[in-house]
Amino acid sequence: MRRFIIFIWAILGCVQLGLTQVQADSIARKYSLQPVSVTAYKMKWIPQPDIQKFDIKDNAALQSDGIATLLNDYANVNLRSYGYPGLMNVSMRGAGSNHTALLWNGFNLQDPMNGGVNMLLFPLFFVDEVQIQKGGGSALFGSGAMGGVISLENNLKFSGGLQAGAFLSAGSFDNYGGGVSVRQSGEKAVFLIKAFSKYGKNDFPFVNTEQFGQPEVRQENAALTQWGLLQENAFRIKKRQKLQTHIWYQKTDHELPPNMAQMTGSKKQLDESLRGSADWSYHLPDIRFDLRSGLFLNRLHYTDPESNIDALHESFQSITEGEVSWALFDKRDLLNAGLNYTYEKSISDQYADDVSRNRVAIFASYKLALQAFTLIINGREEYVDEQFTPFTGAANLGVELGGFHLYGRFSTNYRIPTFNDLYWYDGMAKGNPDLKDESSWNTELAVNYKLSKDTKRIFELSSTAFYGRFTNLIQWVPEQGVWTPVNKKEVLSRGLENRISYQHSISKKLIIGTRMSYSWIKSTLEEKTDNEPDDVLHKQLILTPEHQGNIQLKINYSVWSIEYIQSIVGKQYITADHTDAMDAYTLGNLVFGFSGKSERFPLHIFLRWNNIWETVYQTMPGYAMPLANYELNVHLLINQKPKK
Repeated sequence: MRRFIIFIWAILGCVQLGLTQVQADSIARKYSLQPVSVTAYKMKWIPQPDIQKFDIKDNAALQSDGIATLLNDYANVNLRSYGYPGLMNVSMRGAGSNHTALLWNGFNLQDPMNGGVNMLLFPLFFVDEVQIQKGGGSALFGSGAMGGVISLENNLKFSGGLQAGAFLSAGSFDNYGGGVSVRQSGEKAVFLIKAFSKYGKNDFPFVNTEQFGQPEVRQENAALTQWGLLQENAFRIKKRQKLQTHIWYQKTDHELPPNMAQMTGSKKQLDESLRGSADWSYHLPDIRFDLRSGLFLNRLHYTDPESNIDALHESFQSITEGEVSWALFDKRDLLNAGLNYTYEKSISDQYADDVSRNRVAIFASYKLALQAFTLIINGREEYVDEQFTPFTGAANLGVELGGFHLYGRFSTNYRIPTFNDLYWYDGMAKGNPDLKDESSWNTELAVNYKLSKDTKRIFELSSTAFYGRFTNLIQWVPEQGVWTPVNKKEVLSRGLENRISYQHSISKKLIIGTRMSYSWIKSTLEEKTDNEPDDVLHKQLILTPEHQGNIQLKINYSVWSIEYIQSIVGKQYITADHTDAMDAYTLGNLVFGFSGKSERFPLHIFLRWNNIWETVYQTMPGYAMPLANYELNVHLLINQKPKK
C-alpha cells in the first residue's frame, strides 16, 4: 500500500509541475479541444494509409478476447506462442520479437530487462482502438520500434452520458471470464472504470507427435488465472486545457505448459504490473503543448520445482515527455519538437547488483501539406548513460491522385541492449556490458486505392514493397561453455504486403463484406557469429514464415451475422541450416453473432468456433495447440445519453 500511495503522489506531482510550465498569449483559435488521445496524436506523424486501425469499443465480438486474437485473425503478423496459453510474442517483417514496440497512452511498454512484450497480458476489454504500423518507427517512438508499432488507445470523449456494460464468457477446457465497465461522460469530466477476470484449466486433448506412436493425450500444467482493473479520468480544466489520468493494475498467474517431449512439468509464472500515467494538453490557435508522465512497475516470479529454481525479477520505469507543435503558414506546415527523459531500474536474482540507467532523447518532426503532396520528416537523438545512440530519422513523401495514394518512406532505427544482455549472470550465461546498439535502415514504397460508390459499395486496395537491413543484432552464443551475447548478426529483410477489402450493402438489412491479406517476407542471415557454420548464411531466419495470409468473409442480415476467418501460415524452419522445419498449416474459425437494435440496452451474443477443421499445428516447435474449441460471449450495455 505504501508503494501504491507513493506511486499516485508521484504522478500528481508530475502533473502539477506541468501545469506551471506553460503560459501563453491568446491568439485566434485553430485547435479545438477535441478528445484526441496522446498516442493517436503521435501516430498522425505516420502516413495514415500505412496504419491498420481496429475499433474495439464498437466491436463486441473482440472485447472479451486478448490482443493475440486480433493479431492472429486480422493483422497478418507472425504470432509465436509457447503452448496454450503460454508466452506469446509477435514479429513483423522478419524482425525479432523484441523489435515490436507496444504503446499505451504514448508510452512504450517493452520490458527493459528482456526487450519483449508478452501479448498474453493485454486484454482488448481495456482498449477502445488498436493501431498497427509495420516498419521502423524509432524516430517517433524510440528504442525497440525496429519492426513495427502496436498502439493501444482509449478515447475519453466528453458529453457522452452514462454507459455501463458487462460481459460473460464460457468456453472449452473450463475457460470462464467476465468483466464490468462504467463510463460517465459530462461536458467537463469523464470517469471510466473497468474490471475483468478470467480463468481457464486448458487441459485440452492433442496428438503428441513427439512421442512414439503419436498418442492422444491431455495437456497438463496449463491453467491460467487473470484479473485486472483500469481507471481513467479526463478533465476539461478550461476551454483550451485538458488533463487525463490513467491507472492499470493487472495480475496473471499461469502455469507454463511443458513441451511435447517432456509430457509433464510444474513450472509457473506470476506476472504483476502497475501502470500509471497522466497527460496534460494546452491548445492555442496555432500552437499546442503536451506534457505526459508515467510510472510502470513490473514483477515476474518464476518457479520450477523440478530444477529447484525460484527466481524473482522486478523492473521500474519512469518516463516524462514534453512536446510542442506549431502550425505555420496558414496551417500548411506543422512543426513538432520535444524532450523525453526515461529512468529504468531492475532488480533480479540473476544480477550481481541492482542496475539502472538514465535516458534523455530529443526529437522533432516536420509536416508539409501542399495540395496533393505531403512531406513528413522525423528525427531523434538519444543519450544513454553518457553515450549517444545512433541518430535515427524518417522521411515520408505522399501523393494523392484521385482515389490513389502513393507514398515512399525511408527510416533508420535502433534498439539499445536490454539489462539481461548487459548484466545477466548465472552458471550457464553471462551478459556483455560492451555491447553496441542494434541498428537498421528500412525503405518502402506503397500504393493505396479506395473507391466508394453511392456508399453502398466500398473497395480498398493496399500494396507495399519493403527492403531493410539490420546490423549489430545481438545473439547469445556459447563461449567456453558459457552463453554470452555478441554483436555479430546481420539480417536482410525484404518482401511484399497486400490487403484487399470489399463491402456491399445489398439492402438495409443485408451487408456482405470480405477482406484478404497476404505477405511474402524474405528475411535472411547475411552475417553470422564466429562459431556458426557457413551453411546458415543467406537462408530464411528460423520461425519466420516466407508466406502468410488470411481471408475473412462476413455476412450481416438484420440482427444476425456470420463470419468465417481463414488463416494460412507457411513452412517455418526451426534450425538455421534448414535441416528441420515445422509444416505449413491453415486454420478456420467461425463466429456467429446476434446484435440487438436497442439503443438504450444493446445486447450482443457471439459463439466462436475455433479450428473447425481440427488442424494439428504448432506455432513454436514442440508446443501443442488445441484442436476444435468453442467460446460463448454475452455482452450487455446500458446507454443513457445526456439531455440536450
